Order: sequence, then C-alpha cells, then structure tokens
Amino acid sequence: MKIIPFILFVIVMTGTPGPGNLTMMAIGQAAGFRRAIPFLMGTTVGFLVLNTLVSLGMAEIVLRSIIVTNILKAIGICYICYLAFKLLKFSSKNTPTEKKFGSSPN
Repeated sequence: MKIIPFILFVIVMTGTPGPGNLTMMAIGQAAGFRRAIPFLMGTTVGFLVLNTLVSLGMAEIVLRSIIVTNILKAIGICYICYLAFKLLKFSSKNTPTEKKFGSSPN
C-alpha cells in the first residue's frame, strides 16, 4: 500500500507548476521566447546536476557534516538576499509598460 502515496505525489507534482515553470512563463511573456531560452537551459542543467549529485551520494556527505551544512545554509541565505536585492532594484528601475499578450517585441 506504499504505492498509493507515491501515485498521489506524482499526480500532484505533474499537475502543478513549480517555481521554474512560473518564472519561465513570466520571462517568456516579458522578454519573448528567444530571450528566455538561456533561463530554460540553466534550469534544465541545474536540475540535472542537482539530481546527479544527490544520486551519487553527495546528500549523505552534506547531511553528515554540520560544517558543510552550515556553510551551504549561509551561501543559500546570501544568494536569496542577492536575488531579492536584484529583484527590488529591477522593479524600481523599470517603469511598467502596457504590453498585450501575444504582441511582437520591438
């Protein structure tokens, strides 16, 4: 009976967009498909690298070492703060312009 929770998880995760998909949608709408391709490639490569490292046992090394865990937490916090700063800087710099869905970029 352990298969039922797995099947429910797969159904929910397949039917709901993650942050990568939502960000890709927003970038594609704002900048166009061609300018969004580097983000798509980065998301795909990052996903593959992360899953490969976890499957090779890197997660166990991180979980067993408190020092490595704390370093990764600090790096993660700094990176999230950096992204938040960039987002605030981007939002304050650019004034919103009206753009209709499906309009071609100039």
